[in-house]
Amino acid sequence: MSREALESLLAYIEGEMNSAYNRARAVCCGRPGMECCGSPEPEWDEADQLVMDTLAPVQRALRAALAEAEDADDKALRFDLDRAGIEQREREAVELVELRAALTDLKAWKDAVHDALVILFELNEKKTRMTHAKPLRT
Repeated sequence: MSREALESLLAYIEGEMNSAYNRARAVCCGRPGMECCGSPEPEWDEADQLVMDTLAPVQRALRAALAEAEDADDKALRFDLDRAGIEQREREAVELVELRAALTDLKAWKDAVHDALVILFELNEKKTRMTHAKPLRT
């Protein structure tokens, strides 16, 4: 049964209980009427008392079931949020590994370019020295 159906059933039961409760008559010193020797006490006829006595445990059970359903929904939501957070952290960890691998590749490329530039510089120096060197006399 859906939560909405349980809530509707609870509202109906509480309405019936309230109707039965509101049909109470005031009884004072054991006799009906308005003259009283103290505080009037409510009294219900048997049918109304039976309605309240029968529906009260059902009302409590429905309220407990709805409270448990709400707790279960809250727990499910927290679980979903936790799971989503875990999945996000896993995606971020994979991305971090990929970024570190790309950085390592870039560092290796930078080192290779540096080494090539050093070699070119040395070759250029040798060429410059050879161009400006005095010819050998024999």
